Amino acid sequence: MNFPRQASLQSRLIIAISVVVSLVLLIGSLCIYHKVKEKMMSQMDEQLASEAYLIMVEIEMEDGEIHHDWLMDVEYRAQQRAQDYIQVWDLHSGESVKTPNLGNHDLEPFYGDFDEMIYRSITLPNGSMARAVGVKIAPTTPVGYSGSISPKDKPQIMVLARDSKAINKGLRELKFYLIAVLIIVNLAIILSGFLIIRKVLKPLNKVVEAVAEVDPTDVNSKLNVPCNIPAELTELVSHYQNLLEKVNHSRRRERDFTSNVAHELRTPISGLLSIAEACLLKPRSSEEYQLALQKTEAVGEDMKLLVERIMSLMHLENSKQELTQKPVMIDEMLRQVTQHEITAHNAEVKIIWQLAADTQLMCEPSYLKMMLRNIIGNAIQYTSDGKVTISSKRQPDRVTVTVCNASSGIDQAALERIKEPFVRMDSSRALDGHSGLGIPLILELAALLDIELNYSITQSGEFMVTLDIPLNPS
Repeated sequence: MNFPRQASLQSRLIIAISVVVSLVLLIGSLCIYHKVKEKMMSQMDEQLASEAYLIMVEIEMEDGEIHHDWLMDVEYRAQQRAQDYIQVWDLHSGESVKTPNLGNHDLEPFYGDFDEMIYRSITLPNGSMARAVGVKIAPTTPVGYSGSISPKDKPQIMVLARDSKAINKGLRELKFYLIAVLIIVNLAIILSGFLIIRKVLKPLNKVVEAVAEVDPTDVNSKLNVPCNIPAELTELVSHYQNLLEKVNHSRRRERDFTSNVAHELRTPISGLLSIAEACLLKPRSSEEYQLALQKTEAVGEDMKLLVERIMSLMHLENSKQELTQKPVMIDEMLRQVTQHEITAHNAEVKIIWQLAADTQLMCEPSYLKMMLRNIIGNAIQYTSDGKVTISSKRQPDRVTVTVCNASSGIDQAALERIKEPFVRMDSSRALDGHSGLGIPLILELAALLDIELNYSITQSGEFMVTLDIPLNPS
């Protein structure tokens, strides 16, 4: 059977591991990146807050006028003038004071409540990214101030922005390093995973090779695998070994069955040819021809019985149809079948009856009758003392039927092979046309009818067949 080509187990494992590891590393990298970014921004916000406090104390109110002393500090501090962008607005008049590096541009004013510092990232007039703090403040007053105007009546808005170029550069470098680490680690995991998985899967490859080496023509073939395979494969190999043994056993049975059928048919055919050759050898009397025809008829009947049993056995082994359940009076069927077999074998046999009267059960009548004919027919034909005991006993959910006859030459060892087709219970049965298919046919019928069948040798040496027939099979 050709299966569509699929990805190998090795490639699936490598892809799965790579995807999982990549996701873990990606999530970890994102967490690290955002944590570092948050930390750097927090540090910058603290610096902005410290600088803002210094500026806030230098915004004073005297005689109702606002003085911006921080501008003088900016003029003398070149570093601050270069990296800090400051603008202060009068909230009522809208007038503003700003650092020279802003030129003709203004910062965007934002603020919260009095002295509440609000932080955000903004874009500077020159297009650079910056971090800014905005705050609404009341200007400071000289010591001992007693003017009529309250500082809060002159609220000022201050925005202090600082170029975040250094932080952005650091974050870009961190992102680059994280991506590089992600790629390198992922490649390393793929390579190491490939080598590890390849080594781990080597026993599985050996099992595959062992399966491929099984000879389909050898009915005794076995799966040759190393003894040191992993525990995960041991059960698989064990199941395959069992399956292979069952297949080989089935093939051996099929081979032996075919050989035995040919052998069984060859004997009566040889008999027919011998009778025909004897008749053609020289002229015979009508009585001799009559006797030859009778022998031919007997051989033909044996061949017919053999073929019918072979066909019945094959049909039962392959049958999947549902059975038609009908009511059956088991005691009446036992008597009818027994009388038929006595007549068919022209036997002088004493039947000892021990039947439970008026016992009815649900069953498929034709199959049950076929089964009983084989069992009772064997007992009548091969009893060694001319007696056969047939009994039935009703149980709450079943009927137990036993057929017992004295039979010489049967021992416990013979019972072990009784299920095999063409196996005879004793060698004398090969001399009378008995095919050895009776008990295998009975076993197939028992399985089909859900009947529990047992065969045994009693302490007195009698051969006994026991059937437990359900009253109402499911």
